[in-house]
Amino acid sequence: MFLTTEPSLAGKNYNALRVIYATVTLDTGNNLKSYPSKWDTAIENALSKLHSNATNLGADGVIGVHVSTSENSGWISATVMGTAIKFF
Repeated sequence: MFLTTEPSLAGKNYNALRVIYATVTLDTGNNLKSYPSKWDTAIENALSKLHSNATNLGADGVIGVHVSTSENSGWISATVMGTAIKFF
């Protein structure tokens, strides 16, 4: 299983299974010192969930992976999405 930001894989034969996503939201406790590690944790956990979602679909990988983040009133959120693919 692989994750890549590349939108396609030149020279490879595959079917797109579906677009998948995962979101993780964490409470920072309004502690600015905790933000960097919380961002890392949120992104890593969201990528792990995306990987799990792709595995559950029987995918060989995920292409076009995109990460977006947001912050609101002491809460941070990381969302990752991409297209699960299966080689043939």
